[in-house]
Amino acid sequence: MIDESVAGRFTLVEELGQGGMGVVWRAADTLTGREVAVKRVLVPSDLSDEVVTGGLARIAVEWRALAALDHPHAVAIHDVLEEDDGLYVVMELVEAVSLEELVREGGPLPLDRASRLGLQLLDVLTAAHGVGVVHCEVKPGNVLVLPGDRVKLGDFGVSGLQGEARLTGTGAFLGSPAYLAPEQARGRPCTPVSDLWSLGATLYFALEGRDAFEAPAFSAVLAKILDGVPARPLNAGPLEPLLAGLLHKDPGARPRPEEIRRSLTEAAEAPPLPLVPSPRPAPAAERHAEPDAPVTALPGAPPPFETGVRTSGLVTETVSRVAWTLLACLAALAGMSSLFEGPPTLTLAPFLMIIGVAALARTAYVVYQGVTGALGHNTLEVGPRGIALRRGRHSAGYTWEDLDTVTVTVTRRGPFRRRALTVHPTGGTPVTPAPLLPPLLTGTPGRSPWFDRKTGNVTLCHLEELKAAPEAVVERIRGFAGPRWADPG
Repeated sequence: MIDESVAGRFTLVEELGQGGMGVVWRAADTLTGREVAVKRVLVPSDLSDEVVTGGLARIAVEWRALAALDHPHAVAIHDVLEEDDGLYVVMELVEAVSLEELVREGGPLPLDRASRLGLQLLDVLTAAHGVGVVHCEVKPGNVLVLPGDRVKLGDFGVSGLQGEARLTGTGAFLGSPAYLAPEQARGRPCTPVSDLWSLGATLYFALEGRDAFEAPAFSAVLAKILDGVPARPLNAGPLEPLLAGLLHKDPGARPRPEEIRRSLTEAAEAPPLPLVPSPRPAPAAERHAEPDAPVTALPGAPPPFETGVRTSGLVTETVSRVAWTLLACLAALAGMSSLFEGPPTLTLAPFLMIIGVAALARTAYVVYQGVTGALGHNTLEVGPRGIALRRGRHSAGYTWEDLDTVTVTVTRRGPFRRRALTVHPTGGTPVTPAPLLPPLLTGTPGRSPWFDRKTGNVTLCHLEELKAAPEAVVERIRGFAGPRWADPG
């Protein structure tokens, strides 16, 4: 429990909010009589004493640097107090709606308005970076919008501890994943260009009314930040290239502050554009309503990688399965002849008819599948949205959200070993069933996609069937699949 007063001077009145790194109170300054905000740093219990001591020391240094900054677009810091029970900062009390609340309730902002807000955020970030302070958590919830569209950026000064342990030992995450730069998600230090990435994500939210990297689960958000690309913005207009640059995964490729300022200034003065509501993601049932629909492309993202699937594999397998059918029929006839020790032909007639019809049906089905597959356009596509194999009746496509893992497994057929591209759908994701009839009766040239009910895996195709070099295909899949790629054991 926190005491009702701090330093014998600030009387705590009510709690205003609490996050992963601190709790903020409305307080009365008994010396001056004015209302202020008092924030106490909350330290995760599983951090070591060394990390806590070093982190709190850095936070105090940053807060004192910000107090000297006195920037009009930063929440003013009046005092920093190091008490026995923790570290406190006394700040300007700003009563205003956050950018997050503004957009959630009123919808996306017009281009000129979002650009003016972005210019103010850029100004305060540039000033903070100039005195050695990195924010590390620029997000719409920390952007306060006052009357007249004046901006105050709050929640400075938590990077000292976050830099040491953004993920605590218990797995608690310190920060908002949707506005975390890729290098931070990889555990690297937060830098000024990391703040610029978060500024780009914040501008995207202001213009589109949704996060740049939307996903239903925490891990999926991080996966998209690390390996995905945001949907093409609908309301960015001339700012679209700027957003793409700010959200670049390579910190060195992001635009410099002067370039950002120039683009935002031009956009603030540009003619207004009609707002387009952002599309909401379709429910899972709708996504799978058309299993053969393209699932690899993503608007505004790099084009999918595509490679053809050789027909030689289909032809070889068709011939081998027809030959296997004939051998099985001959073996059955020989077995019955020996069993009956040469019975009359009339006794064997029913058996001959059954075996003949089964052999013809199986052969016709196998040949039909082989011919239609060989005449079709057989391709494997891998893109920023998902992976798809297109091969006649046995086509299959999955978005990355549909899959837990993608890997290469080794399959055996007699003395031969082949490398198969295998995916494991998440629970509840529909899979395309393998042949229309039981495989023992029909066979299926290509065997794609082939669902294994024991493992839950789907074998899309064999790497040897692809026209591109297997190593190149694996490298493309690894790049697009990101953390879903599992190296073969």
